Formats: sequence, structure tokens, C-alpha cells
Amino acid sequence: MFVQGVTWLSLAAAAISAIRSGNIAGHARLMIAMAAVASAAIWLRLVTAAAVVLMWPFDQVYAVAAWMCWIVPLAIALTWTKAGTLWLVGPDARAPQ
Repeated sequence: MFVQGVTWLSLAAAAISAIRSGNIAGHARLMIAMAAVASAAIWLRLVTAAAVVLMWPFDQVYAVAAWMCWIVPLAIALTWTKAGTLWLVGPDARAPQ
């Protein structure tokens, strides 16, 4: 989970930098990416619970799920926000000067 933590901290630093420079759209995208990485705990618990119910080999499922539970949501979030479908703010939103 070290890589996940470093990723989250890097996204946080980039989001702070974006908002301090007035880049509201960039900040929103980075905060959505942070939320996706943070959601891994929820997804991991759901996947491991499903593995137990389905009697799948827990160690192997956990090994794959520990990575996939934060990489997949992050990829979806980055793809969604990059595609210009971000409805929170426009693509070139800037803070008032």
C-alpha cells in the first residue's frame, strides 16, 4: 500500500498547487482522482467479502485486488475527467483575479 499512499500524497500536492495557481478545473480533476484512490478501501473490502462468499482462494484474490482496487478507479476517474465530461467546472475554469 506504499505506492497507493505515495500516489495519494502526490495527487494532494498537485491539487493544492493547482488551486493556489487558480486552476480550478485542474484542482477538481485532481481531487476526483484522490477520491478514486481513497475509495480503494471500500472496493477492497467488497472484493474480499465476495471472494469469501464465493470460496475463492483468499490470498490470491487479495494480492490482485489490493492493486486493482485503486488502480482501476483511478484510471476511470482520469479517463472521465480527461474526456471533458467533467460537469463540476468547465475545461478552462480559472479563479477570479
